[in-house]
Amino acid sequence: MPHDGTQSPEEAANRALPEASMAQEPVWRCLYWMLAAAFCVRAAVALSGDFVLHPDEIMQYLEPAHRVVFGNGITLWEFFYGARSWLVPGFVAGILRFCQGVGLSEPALYIAAVKLAFCAVSLAIPAGMYFAGRRLYGEPTGRIALVLGSFWYELVGFAHKPMTEFIATALLLALLAWTLRPATPRRAAASAAMATLLVAVRYQYAVLAGVLLAWDFVRSGKRARGAAVLAGLAVLGAIGAFEYVTWGRWFQSYWLNFEFNLLFDRSQDPTTVWSYLGWLALASGGAVLAALAAGIGNWRRHALVLALTLAVLLPHLPLDHREYRFIFVFIPLWLLLFADLLATGWQARQTVAHAFRHWRPLLGLGYAAALSGVGILNAIPGQHHIYAGYSGGTEATQFVRDQDPHFAFYRHLAQDASLCGVLDAARDWHNTPGYYYLHQPVPFYINRHIGRIFADDVHRYVTHIITDIPLARRSILRAPDGTTAVRIGGRIRTLPAVMVDTRSRQLAYMDKQGDITAIDGFALARNIGGTTLWVSQRRAEPAQACQTYAWPSYHRIVDIPQAYEIVRAILGDGVAAPDGTFRFLKRQ
Repeated sequence: MPHDGTQSPEEAANRALPEASMAQEPVWRCLYWMLAAAFCVRAAVALSGDFVLHPDEIMQYLEPAHRVVFGNGITLWEFFYGARSWLVPGFVAGILRFCQGVGLSEPALYIAAVKLAFCAVSLAIPAGMYFAGRRLYGEPTGRIALVLGSFWYELVGFAHKPMTEFIATALLLALLAWTLRPATPRRAAASAAMATLLVAVRYQYAVLAGVLLAWDFVRSGKRARGAAVLAGLAVLGAIGAFEYVTWGRWFQSYWLNFEFNLLFDRSQDPTTVWSYLGWLALASGGAVLAALAAGIGNWRRHALVLALTLAVLLPHLPLDHREYRFIFVFIPLWLLLFADLLATGWQARQTVAHAFRHWRPLLGLGYAAALSGVGILNAIPGQHHIYAGYSGGTEATQFVRDQDPHFAFYRHLAQDASLCGVLDAARDWHNTPGYYYLHQPVPFYINRHIGRIFADDVHRYVTHIITDIPLARRSILRAPDGTTAVRIGGRIRTLPAVMVDTRSRQLAYMDKQGDITAIDGFALARNIGGTTLWVSQRRAEPAQACQTYAWPSYHRIVDIPQAYEIVRAILGDGVAAPDGTFRFLKRQ
């Protein structure tokens, strides 16, 4: 402060923060131990097995990275036309390239490395909650927020996921904590850079970043504002240059993705405006309602966090397509309000031991711990409705038990030296674990290729088959366009299909007319929860058999109906269409 008693703009702005935020208490000595425990819990869940929240997790982030590093992979239409940013897949590719360089090229090793890397990134959430809580509301709130952020089951269960919602949430909490520091040009520049990166990772969170930047802009002086503008423009330019290098146009993936979603009709989504609040209430056991009520009841104290929660919900409410993952960033925000609710009876200078004698924090943390224990086991009544999306996912979202058996099969196939071709008769491309898990450079077929393969000798195409359809009481369905399907129990599968005759313990082929033929020469290798893996008994010596395949590139481009026409309407007639020809390879 100048000697004449006047204040600089930065000093005046900093004094406008809540008084608790100016407390100069040292950082909690348990902070790093708590973050280490948070990482261990996240790593334990991540390495315990595999599940997919949404098909994009594999096909939009992990699979493109695998193709770049190892040469084989499935490319969905977004990465053919340039409607997805390479930021996240590029980060994954960097990890895979490092693993390849140090001899960790086996799927079990590089998959674990990628999971642990994202677990480390996710620690920005509990750390950000701690620093934001202590600066906004005081040290006790910060400590409770740290505990909640470290062990809340959703933050733990999804920590290793490479999806933009989760990465952007980590960036948002880091940005929030950093923005609450004293306003200086260097700090303002870093905040603007982080906010720009946040929007680049997930542009749907631009309103969130805008709220924080606007709040910071108001409380900053001219020098800090100038530094923020320059830093934001520098990062924006770097993102644009990255887009130009990867796609050939400045910011192509962002405007192309935005325009495509405006033209693509998603009006059939059955969710309602209240879906988000219902999902949050169910996932939190009602605690989110108490947190929001307490926040609104003392809105002056919680104005910034409440503004951020509105910045999450309001832009998503008008959209027809709603999924819980879209508002994942809401979870640490309501937990921050909940932490302050639990800490309101504490005095800033009380010790942790003394503070825990109060019933409110103990009861609240106990409730959160009990709910997290039930939630990580997917045992909350109706919990499966929360994570169900509307993008053709399998909905097999189990954190630590009863996980999707497909991943176990693909991990097994990655180690099978006799694998020379695989038919996944149970899944379409977007729901398979892909080459990211399979890893081996072999032909890879799915259920839509069944008719072509079985028109010839199946043993000349594949050595392994995965299927999950039992040959039981069934009915044949015929559509007006000539498509036929089979209904078995409550499941419907388009014909032709590969089924399991549980009585004869053999595979069976059902053609489009519903006629059934036994498939000889395949033996059951594994059965997990009704999903089965079958291995050919007629395969030759593995090395000799695999050499007869001559597919030059194990790379499949998968398009969707109308995608080409919509992209051409946006980019012009010069846009190329994917080669729809699928090369079937068979041993001679």
